Amino acid sequence: ITGGGKPIDAVFHSNGGGYTENSENVWGSRISYLRGVKEESSSVVNQPWTKTVTLTQFQNAVGVGNLKKIQLSKLKKGPMKAKDRGVSGRVNSFTVEGSKGKKTVTGDQMKSWFGLSSTLFDLEVKGKNVVITGYGAGHGLGLSQWGAEAMAAKHGGGKDYYKTILTHYFTGTKVEKIY
Repeated sequence: ITGGGKPIDAVFHSNGGGYTENSENVWGSRISYLRGVKEESSSVVNQPWTKTVTLTQFQNAVGVGNLKKIQLSKLKKGPMKAKDRGVSGRVNSFTVEGSKGKKTVTGDQMKSWFGLSSTLFDLEVKGKNVVITGYGAGHGLGLSQWGAEAMAAKHGGGKDYYKTILTHYFTGTKVEKIY
């Protein structure tokens, strides 16, 4: 797989959760062939995951005292245009306000603190719990293994269909022999 005649770094992840992400929202720099794209729907791609943590666990992790407010735009199917989310809807960062002040929390921090499958999630306070509902698994860059499988199952009749899958996930690339 080449971009501009040179081999690319063909990164992949398990499941994009419906839409893959732009490189700058994960790695901090723009890579021309790692642009967010829509995934083929499937039971795996569309399957939400849920993690429930106690309000006390959430407050302790964030460190702002008693929770007053979480400022995070509502997750929608990509492409999204929100300052706190990437094109796929993955959380870049959000603000938490508590009795001890405000703090910015990144999606990566939440993933690490609570063992989330991805940063493609929504938060909701329900009583004494914080319910985290998300989609996908992995960083969301490049080829989604489950999305590629769904494309092949739905459209992959020809022997060269793999090229269509690869160039879908790696924007502006070619599948070619290089010497």
